[in-house]
Amino acid sequence: MRSMDAYPKAAMERAMKVQDVMLQAMAKKITWWQAAEILGFSDRHLRRWREPR
Repeated sequence: MRSMDAYPKAAMERAMKVQDVMLQAMAKKITWWQAAEILGFSDRHLRRWREPR
C-alpha cells in the first residue's frame, strides 16, 4: 500500500474535490448535472458511477 506522501499534492487536492462534490450530490445539496459540470465530467459519466451494475 502506498503512503499518502507518495501522491503529488495536486492529485490529493483533486481527489478531495471529487469526493466533496460527489458527497454533495449524494446528499441532494446539488444535482448530479451540477456535480458533472463542476468536475468537468459528462452527466452520463456520473450517471454510470452512481447507478449500480
